[in-house]
Amino acid sequence: MLVQNILYRTNVYILIYRSSPSILTLTAVRHHVLGAITADKLMDVTITIKSSIDSEPALVLGPLKSIEETRREQQLVEIEARRLEREKATTEDSDIQPPVQEVVDELQGPFSYEFSYWARSGEKITVTPSSKELLFYPPSVEAIVSGESCPGKLIEILGKAGLFLEGQIHPELEGVEIIIGEKGAASPIITVFTDDKGSYRLVVPCLFLLC
Repeated sequence: MLVQNILYRTNVYILIYRSSPSILTLTAVRHHVLGAITADKLMDVTITIKSSIDSEPALVLGPLKSIEETRREQQLVEIEARRLEREKATTEDSDIQPPVQEVVDELQGPFSYEFSYWARSGEKITVTPSSKELLFYPPSVEAIVSGESCPGKLIEILGKAGLFLEGQIHPELEGVEIIIGEKGAASPIITVFTDDKGSYRLVVPCLFLLC
């Protein structure tokens, strides 16, 4: 009996095969692509995956939960289970000392957000992360799934805390250039243009501002 591998998807899930001189061939139709985002803050993180195949709709994942959050939740469940066991034992035997209360570990960064996607062979995907307060490096990643080997972790992105600034100029003019730069620098850090209402929105890395 052959059972589908977790790293591949075939068009056969369970196949009962009787021994014979013939050769059995399975072809992987989808490959398990893994990705990870490492962030210095615990924030909302959403992933948008766009495929080069027109029939594949864009996939939005999230808000994602970090590995550290999941581990902490599991720890809380285990602590609660042990507390109930101790209370039961104390009730049955009055000579047992009151149990010591366990304390769950505090969440500390960096925080890791993992995601996955089942891609077809030859498919190119574009992964774009988004967050209210994080900047991502690189802002998006393209990956092509090729061959029959397991692609594994193809996508790694770094998230850094940033500051989102919004403003408006008066009178309401469109196309006005807004520049943020360091004093004495030859080139600006960020350049944006106002919209038809004179509004602008930009993201500044915390490297240049106090966040």
